[in-house]
Amino acid sequence: MNERSIPPGHILVIEDDDGLGELIVRLLEQTGYPAITAATAAAALESIAAAPPAALLIDQKLPDMTGQDILAALAERQTQIPFIAMTGQGDERLAVEMMKLGASDYLVKDTEFLDILPVAIARLFKAIELERELRETRNSLMKSEELHRKLLTTVPDLVIQTDLNSRIIFVNEHSVPSLKHIPGESLLGRNMLSFVAEKDLPRAIENAKLMFDHPLGPREYQLRLEDGICLDVEVNGDVIYDAGHNPTGMVYVIRDITGRKRAEEEIHKLNAELEQRVHERTAQLETANKELEAFSYSISHDLRAPLRRIDGWSQALFEDYQDKLDEQGQQFIHRLRSETQHMGRLIDDMLRLSRLTRAEMTMQQVDLSALARSIAGQLKQNNPPRLVDFIIQPDVIAEGDPHLLESALSNLLGNAFKFTGKCAQAQIEFGQTGLKGERIFFVRDNGAGFDMAYAQKLFGAFQRMHKDSEFPGTGVGLAIVQRVIHRHGGRIWAEAEVGRGAVFHFTLG
Repeated sequence: MNERSIPPGHILVIEDDDGLGELIVRLLEQTGYPAITAATAAAALESIAAAPPAALLIDQKLPDMTGQDILAALAERQTQIPFIAMTGQGDERLAVEMMKLGASDYLVKDTEFLDILPVAIARLFKAIELERELRETRNSLMKSEELHRKLLTTVPDLVIQTDLNSRIIFVNEHSVPSLKHIPGESLLGRNMLSFVAEKDLPRAIENAKLMFDHPLGPREYQLRLEDGICLDVEVNGDVIYDAGHNPTGMVYVIRDITGRKRAEEEIHKLNAELEQRVHERTAQLETANKELEAFSYSISHDLRAPLRRIDGWSQALFEDYQDKLDEQGQQFIHRLRSETQHMGRLIDDMLRLSRLTRAEMTMQQVDLSALARSIAGQLKQNNPPRLVDFIIQPDVIAEGDPHLLESALSNLLGNAFKFTGKCAQAQIEFGQTGLKGERIFFVRDNGAGFDMAYAQKLFGAFQRMHKDSEFPGTGVGLAIVQRVIHRHGGRIWAEAEVGRGAVFHFTLG
């Protein structure tokens, strides 16, 4: 919200884009309307409580709530303020909903937004002024012919009165830009239905008959004028009765919605193009997946087979010629076999990483505590000499794919187990905490830790923070964990200190 003093009778612009909010304020002030901004719903409600504005410009999507939420909060306070709704997307359903909530207009923040905003604001304040005049004069002048004429001439939309034969007998001094060049007098005496497009004419005639039973709601037609102009309009209508309740004619309020219809057509066109792009992109991804599967097959069979043969011949060489090799020669063969086996493990991990990205997910309730206990039991069973104190918080339940979550927990707990290998009293903890309404899971250990200066490398494939001689591994485990978390719509980060352990936090969207 602006720090300057709040001007009387101001407009409150509720917009989370600071640049756009200030631009709207300057535009409004140039056209004579003092305005201030609020970037959040909380700031807006606070400003309204301190100094109620004359009108609101409400953005539909804000960081802390929606435009409907703001209106609901004002309703609870029994506060009614005229407003115009804004949105970054032309959603007709949302527009209808906001108009039902009392919006005087619904503006899409497109390239024409700043051009039509002053007109919409002028129309809003014209309506506010009209409503004030109505309240002042309703008791004494409601039935006055003069008042009806005044109302008709101050309505910004096109208002037409006809007799019972649909001949036009009155046209207001409207402010519809596309009809400004047509003098109202030239329409007098003309048949109202003669301007309706032929495709809409049967429906217009039927609706005119229905008006004798109830007022005509919003109906959309296309009007065709003599100079070739075609307009999409929204029409509301009702029958006029005399003092004896005899029908004397009809009145129509006509709003030009040509711009809105064009915007809707453009949205439909963009949606069609988007669907086509999605279809093409899906086909490309399917092709890429097939190529990736072929590549994975090649790695699995064409690369691992030679590695197995190298390892096998190296073992045979050592067994058959061990007595003919000196100590250095034997070390060379051991190094050769070790590197070959390490490369095999790298290939296996690369395949696991590839399959993880393409595997289908089955979402269900998963008992993470039970998974952690099972993994801890396996780690202890496979390493009997190790004394590790596992602290596992009970009843930690999450929504996710059980197999992928088991893979993530197995890697996190396995890493903690490995990097506490040199601790006399190793301790590994799993549980969850809450922060600002978000559940955050964690795995904490008191092991070797790492330097946070290199944390950006932590989740990269085949990235190592320690020498293989200190803690063996391929550097794929945390990359697998990150992909699992991202596939669940969550995020993962770590905190550590060299020699004082590490803690990995993650969320599941």
